[in-house]
Amino acid sequence: MHCDDATRALSAALEQPLAFGERVALRLHLALCRNCRNFGQQVAFLRESMRAYARRPDGSPATARNEGKDASSE
Repeated sequence: MHCDDATRALSAALEQPLAFGERVALRLHLALCRNCRNFGQQVAFLRESMRAYARRPDGSPATARNEGKDASSE
């Protein structure tokens, strides 16, 4: 498996389970390739960050303008 195949497989694994042979090939590649391991960690971090963002208790988006301000300061 080449790096471009590994990154595609890592991304595809977010949407659906990989076939057995693809999982084995990906694990072998990740054992040998530090760059693809880093990519996998970054994808996992981004996915979890977006999930946490979607779970914000008030449902409002965070913006630089309203971060850290309370209503009495306006």
